[in-house]
Amino acid sequence: MNRYLTVIFILLLQCAAYAADDLDRLRNIAQSYHNTNSIRASITQYVYDPAGGSEVLQGEYCAGNTGSFRIDYMKPERQIVVNNGEGLFWYYPERDLLFLSRDKKSGKAGLNALMIKLASKEGASPRIIYEGTKFYSFFKTAHIYLIEFPGRGSSIMLWVEKDGRFVIRKYVLDGSGREVSRELYGGHVRYDGIYLPSRIELSLRTIKGKVQTVTEYSNVFVNVKLKKNSFDFKVLKSMTVRSLDGN
Repeated sequence: MNRYLTVIFILLLQCAAYAADDLDRLRNIAQSYHNTNSIRASITQYVYDPAGGSEVLQGEYCAGNTGSFRIDYMKPERQIVVNNGEGLFWYYPERDLLFLSRDKKSGKAGLNALMIKLASKEGASPRIIYEGTKFYSFFKTAHIYLIEFPGRGSSIMLWVEKDGRFVIRKYVLDGSGREVSRELYGGHVRYDGIYLPSRIELSLRTIKGKVQTVTEYSNVFVNVKLKKNSFDFKVLKSMTVRSLDGN
């Protein structure tokens, strides 16, 4: 979901003048997500690659409100995945093998946390457009919001549950309006007044084709104290280091 659940909007003053409840609906969700400081959970992840292969991974996940996260996979083999301010680190302890990206925006398909982060560029305020409602799944309705980021050429479309309690879909669109990624959130459970999804389906377009993942969360704890060094990762000389893109 290289991403954690917190929706942050810098300013809403540049939005068009819609009915107050339309924007308040989004503000309320943003505030509840912003109040989530940390998450710890068990995850089961199903990864389907463009070539038709699949893999099932199981492990423990934690994330903080800075955007950092960590996954300790135990099955099918031990893997340690850390995303922090330095980049993304994917380490196989038994093989002393590290896949590394120093790109702070890097990530890997399917690493969606229970958090949704929508942040604009520093100093640039997003433009939020309320597009009304749409039907989905046996005549259920959702509120649709388009979020445009000045200077980025991309936008995000959010589908919000009819009562305004949580986000059910997120689409990332390129400058031409073409879908880059799609995230579907389901099985929402209320923790300390905050609704979090227990299942996230991701579809992501890559150079090699479309990657799809399904991540299921259980044993979820919200706003718990995490270890101080949870998101630290030190690259050792003994490690065989490769780039995440295979170069």
